[in-house]
Amino acid sequence: MPERNFRKSPARVAAAAAAAQNSVSPRQRSPARRADKSSSRRSEKSPSRSEKSPSRRSEKSPSRRSGRSPSRTEKSPSRTSRKQSPSRKSSRQRKSPARRQKSPARIVPETVIPSEEEIIQQSPVSVYNHNTGDGIDLSSSTRQSREPSTSCVVLLRRSRRIITHEELENRLEEKKGIEQLKVSSETEVECPEKPSSKSECQEVKEFGGIFGVLLLQIISPLSLLAAHLYSSKAQYGVKNFTIPLDWKAYFDLEVAALCLGFIALQFMLSIIPVGKLVDGLPNKLGRLQYRCNGLLSAIITVTILGVLRYFEFPVTIIADKYVQFLVTALVCAYLFAVLLYIRGGRAHLVAQNPFAMTGSVLYDFWMGREVNPRIGPFDVKICLIRTGIIGMIVVNAALVLKSIEQSNGYSSTLLLAAGFQIWYALDFLWFEDGFPTSFDVMYEGTGYMLTLAYDIYPFIPTTITRFLLVYRVEVPLYCLAVIAVVNTIGYVIYRGSNSQKSEFRKNPLNPALAHLETIPTYRGKKILVSGWWGWVRHPNYLGDIIMNWSWASTCGLVHPLPYVMVPLFTTLLLLHRAKRNDWRCKQRYNAAWDRYCNRVKYHVIPKVF
Repeated sequence: MPERNFRKSPARVAAAAAAAQNSVSPRQRSPARRADKSSSRRSEKSPSRSEKSPSRRSEKSPSRRSGRSPSRTEKSPSRTSRKQSPSRKSSRQRKSPARRQKSPARIVPETVIPSEEEIIQQSPVSVYNHNTGDGIDLSSSTRQSREPSTSCVVLLRRSRRIITHEELENRLEEKKGIEQLKVSSETEVECPEKPSSKSECQEVKEFGGIFGVLLLQIISPLSLLAAHLYSSKAQYGVKNFTIPLDWKAYFDLEVAALCLGFIALQFMLSIIPVGKLVDGLPNKLGRLQYRCNGLLSAIITVTILGVLRYFEFPVTIIADKYVQFLVTALVCAYLFAVLLYIRGGRAHLVAQNPFAMTGSVLYDFWMGREVNPRIGPFDVKICLIRTGIIGMIVVNAALVLKSIEQSNGYSSTLLLAAGFQIWYALDFLWFEDGFPTSFDVMYEGTGYMLTLAYDIYPFIPTTITRFLLVYRVEVPLYCLAVIAVVNTIGYVIYRGSNSQKSEFRKNPLNPALAHLETIPTYRGKKILVSGWWGWVRHPNYLGDIIMNWSWASTCGLVHPLPYVMVPLFTTLLLLHRAKRNDWRCKQRYNAAWDRYCNRVKYHVIPKVF
């Protein structure tokens, strides 16, 4: 094969010299000139380096592909020095932000990434989306912008890929679905947070602080006792009212034995292995579980009452010695509170009440030092609330039997009033699986406030039944029909709102609740903002208040006592609880609760409160 001549012609050499004179190649620049141009190349890409010149590509001859000349096998000293120059950077480091975003694979629709404001975090972080309120823990590096974009605040960069807003939401929904399949209530039940310091606990004091709590401990039992002493006989003024001085009018050994036997029976029935288990709050051994067999306990208790009646035991002793039963319940409530206060001092840190760490004995005794105390297999809080609910059924039944004995017949007014209360108690026991997620179980400490409320609860609504028995009030049938309609309206509100809340807490992903609007929180939970809970913040309280006023309406306008002791007391109690609940929700959900309050402006009564 003939040897090819690679020498350039004189015309070609002259053209190359002219081109070199007009533009100097970057490799031929002096080190001083390169140092002057280094700062400008970092901020803005040079047009001469953005694309290769066609003339340089055309200069490559076939001989350069097959082999290199001996002169190119050795690196020149000038080229070696250029590589070791500290001013020279790699091609990846010289890329400007605009060039890094040119790749179509890295472009995120509707997302702005200000590169000059980016911060790299190498430690594990929690990615949080302000639009949806959801969060997910990630152990890889994240790139977070100081200026949040319109669709997603935090973007995850993994293997040089950016997760879009839709993919992040899909991952969050998938994670929530898996957790929901594992434990249905795990994502909805949370443990109360402990304050950061003891001084913070001392600042958080409800009920007016120590002075208010002291007044409540004295006034609450005495006012209820005085009301029942007054209504022991028919009287319409305070002139003939006298306080008995004989101790037998307040205490009876037979009554004390019956009360203690009834409480022990409810504790024993609570551990019967019948009924479904419901998950509750976590403790040091895991998550608490509740056995929902309250309806079975009520059936067994009423059956025992019927058997005693059949064997001619005087079950109407409850009506005859009503005040003695009330005083015994007050004593039992105080003793329970003392024992629980002593036990709460040795309780595990997770089980303690964060709002009862003030250092004040009176305040902590009232609030309860432990949230959900358990003694062996017995859950004290559940047993106490069952004692109050089932006790109301028993007391109403005894008063109805006493009315039949006195008049040799029945009173339609008294039967309707007692029937409303018994239906209310049966509704609570039928839907008992929603009680473990209520405010009382999740956040209230088991102190004197709850033991007093649960133990004397059978004697609060039955004030109406006993008043009808003593004063022999009869209301016309058409008035009873109107009262029944009002009670039904209150029950629909009460049951509908409670069922909606219970179903949402059990399974937020329930398709039956997909039409409801929610507000996400940074804790991973969601707040209902439509349905019953988009009307007022506590619609169940509103339904409860309406029902209590309808019960008292059966007493007519004979005396104000039943209206003061039952509906007025219940209204004030629930309105105050609504304020307490809102304040605690504000502490837990922060900005999310503010958004909910802006949407739903009224606490309990629309356009009023």
